[in-house]
Amino acid sequence: MIGWLGWLGSALVVVSLSLDDQRSFRIVNLAASCVMLAVNFAIGMTSMVVLNLVLIAINARHIVRMRRFAHTEATSDATTRPAPARRHAHTDEHFATAA
Repeated sequence: MIGWLGWLGSALVVVSLSLDDQRSFRIVNLAASCVMLAVNFAIGMTSMVVLNLVLIAINARHIVRMRRFAHTEATSDATTRPAPARRHAHTDEHFATAA
């Protein structure tokens, strides 16, 4: 069982490194670090447990920062752009029947 989890964690690392999108990379790499943390804890590899704890913290921090940046960017776009003109169906019907 531990062997298969090790292979899964390794596969997730490889997949994460092949991703172009930064957010996807961080999420998959976070998952890989969690799996490898469990494997290394189970086999008693203290140095690898510490490494994976650090990687989990780094990936989680980057994911939170990306979410905050996306939220801030979406909020600033909403406040700097003019609101689109609204069309009301009842107004359009009124003009259509009046013509």
